[in-house]
Amino acid sequence: MKKIIYIALTVLLLLSGCGAKSTEPETTAETKPPFDLAQYKQDVAACTARISSEAIVVYNVAKKERDYMETFENISGKTAESDDAKETAFHWLEEKSDYSAETVDAGHKEISQMYKDIIVMDIEGTEAAEIKSEFDEYATAYIDLYNLAMAPSGSAYGFGEECDACISALKSGQSKLDILLS
Repeated sequence: MKKIIYIALTVLLLLSGCGAKSTEPETTAETKPPFDLAQYKQDVAACTARISSEAIVVYNVAKKERDYMETFENISGKTAESDDAKETAFHWLEEKSDYSAETVDAGHKEISQMYKDIIVMDIEGTEAAEIKSEFDEYATAYIDLYNLAMAPSGSAYGFGEECDACISALKSGQSKLDILLS
């Protein structure tokens, strides 16, 4: 009887593997590909070019809004309604170009996605960190300009000053990024 119990226990231990762990290393985390600075620069350059192109359109909308607001203030002595200024500016834009409120919004969404993809990248090195910092400031200037143009408010003068500050930041950022991306 002892022999049967001994054999049964031995078989059970053999079948259970004696609680031994596998000698193969566990691979739970995926390995990341190495950081590619050249590809990072290309991505930033593509987004920067898209922002530059779209900022021209958005700034033209903002200028028309400012003109409307200024005229309204001069005639009525009151601050213009945001929606009226925006509607007038986009009406002008549609007459003078292939752009509309919808295409400007679509361009902004595309830029926002490109920006998000770039800003969340894990970067390595001082050069990439400098590019990321300048790019973030550049993209923020565009986002600020877009937000101003989509909701004009305040006096025509104050609105114009804020838009001009965004354009100055875009110009400065473009110059710095041109150097960093070369």
